[in-house]
Amino acid sequence: FIEMVYGPRFDAFEGLAVPRHVIQVEEATATDIASIEEVAHTAFTTGRFQLDRRLPSELSGRRYSTWVRTSFESPRQMLLKAEVEGDLVGFFILEHRPDRSVYWHLTAIAPPWQGKGMGMSLWQTMLLRHRTEGASFVETTISAHNLPILNLYGRLGFSLVSAQMTFHWLRDPKS
Repeated sequence: FIEMVYGPRFDAFEGLAVPRHVIQVEEATATDIASIEEVAHTAFTTGRFQLDRRLPSELSGRRYSTWVRTSFESPRQMLLKAEVEGDLVGFFILEHRPDRSVYWHLTAIAPPWQGKGMGMSLWQTMLLRHRTEGASFVETTISAHNLPILNLYGRLGFSLVSAQMTFHWLRDPKS
């Protein structure tokens, strides 16, 4: 066993509160990529690549940095940067689906901004943005080890619609 992941879903757009912090969200440009990759490299500490003791933690950081770059280059996905007075506080990689839903592939708050209420404000900002765009619902996947994000999603009114376990198969070295 490596980890459990949940599939949260949000469709309660009418009850959204106004964010406490004003955060500007816009599409990232090529000049933003290095900064966003740096956040991605350091922000994730609870995913399966960090938890598997057989893998060097550097691989996890590299995986998320690469994910940012490939998503920026993908025609199906959108990389959004979140800033407060010009400082990068986080990012979202998302995909608009044909059924008007939105899938959040990867989301993060930059480590210096974590624990300061930015997560709630940024997620509210994003949900309000999706409501304005006419989204039917939002889905994502989160690690069960990430307790702060589990609490955030609960406070925002997401429901957990699925759960999956990740296992890594180990070969018997004698065979």
